[in-house]
Parts: sequence; C-alpha cells; structure tokens
Amino acid sequence: MSARRFYIETLGCPKNQVDSEVLKHKLSEGGLLETHTPEEADYIIVNTCTFIREAKEETIDVVLSLANQKRQGQKLVMLGCMVQRYGDILKRELPEVDHFVGFHDLDEFLKSLDCKVNGSTQEFLPETYPYAYLKIAEGCQRQCTFCVIPSIRGPLRSLPPEDVLKRAEFLVSKGYKEIILIAQDITSYGNDLGKGYGLKDLLKDLAGIDGQFWIKLLYLYPGSVDEALLELIAENKKICPY
Repeated sequence: MSARRFYIETLGCPKNQVDSEVLKHKLSEGGLLETHTPEEADYIIVNTCTFIREAKEETIDVVLSLANQKRQGQKLVMLGCMVQRYGDILKRELPEVDHFVGFHDLDEFLKSLDCKVNGSTQEFLPETYPYAYLKIAEGCQRQCTFCVIPSIRGPLRSLPPEDVLKRAEFLVSKGYKEIILIAQDITSYGNDLGKGYGLKDLLKDLAGIDGQFWIKLLYLYPGSVDEALLELIAENKKICPY
C-alpha cells in the first residue's frame, strides 16, 4: 500500500506558518509524505486566516479553487482561524470541504490519520532557512475592541522558557542566522507563568546562546514597550532594533 500524501496551503501571518510547519512535522512523523502540488496529495489542507475582510475573501477563493480541482478520493481540509470562528457557517455553506478542523479538533484529526498528538516538535528544520520563526506564546490577554484574535486563539499561554531556549539552541546549531520571535503579543510573554520571568529575561537568555545569529521581535504591544526593553535592545548586538 502506497504512503498517504498531503499538501498544505498556508494563508495569513507567520504564526500560521509556524502552525503549518508543526503540522507538517507531525504528519510526516505519522508516515505521510508531503507533496508540493495539490494534484499529488490525498489530503489537501488549507490553513486559513480570518483577521481582516481581505483575508477571509482570499481564504474562500483558495478553498473553492482547490475544491474545483479536487479529484475523486482526495480529501479537502480546512483548519485554523476561520474554522474556529465560523465553523458552523462553513459546514453549511461549503459542502465541497470534507473536514473542518478547529484548534480544539486538531488532535482528533491527527489521531484519525494515525499520527502522534504529543510527539516532540523541537527538532525539525523550518523551510525558511536562513531565518526561522520561533513562537513563544499562543493566545492573547488583551481585549482590543478591533481585534478578534483572543476570541479565536484563546487566552495567553506562554511556552515554558526552557522549551523556547531548547528550540532556539537547536536552530542556531543548524546554522539559522535569524531567530524571529512571534506571538500574538510578545510583550506579554510570561505574564501567565507566575514566575516573574518575562520577555526581557527571555531575550537575555536567548542572547546568551553561543553562535553568530540575530534575534528579531514581531508583534509588540506599543504600551508595553518600556525603556528597559529599549535599552536591552540597544545594548545587545544580537537583538535587532527591528
């Protein structure tokens, strides 16, 4: 019996890109083979975005285009933000789609494909070499009236510092030259851990990793960018003023 094959189309922000990289790793660990065109795949997976109107429109256009190309036996899968927010509507309006996978459904989807749910994702190589996105938290504690992210991604959940550092050390050891920290709001990192360890502490520890590399910061909440953080960025050559 030939190996099952999958194709992932990633829409939206770098955080989605990281989610897709993790999913690729888990699917590959489960014995599925990645293809680079949807025509070759048994499972066509679209990692969706719903942040703004244009993103929603692009997502629907991509899904319908792939649905029109789908051959008999192929499965079309929508997952991610749009499914989490509009799952019931999508199920009603898009019969062409075979599986709708919200964030809470991902484990069950992986199990249905005989893939490990809790396998390690520390040692896989992003396809973005020589830079890599490093997600340090999920969700958001802000309640900005213009933003739907907390209602989609849930509350702030910071990754343990030791996990972040281990992943960064691995990437640097493999020659990645830019480690780009991402989260919904990286300035909130650690607020939920109750350890008095925050973004500035993490940056100091990351900068202490041996090797020649840069650290870049994405998605900072302006009101939380204080003088101490700016001084740390200015004083450390590894942290880009970016």
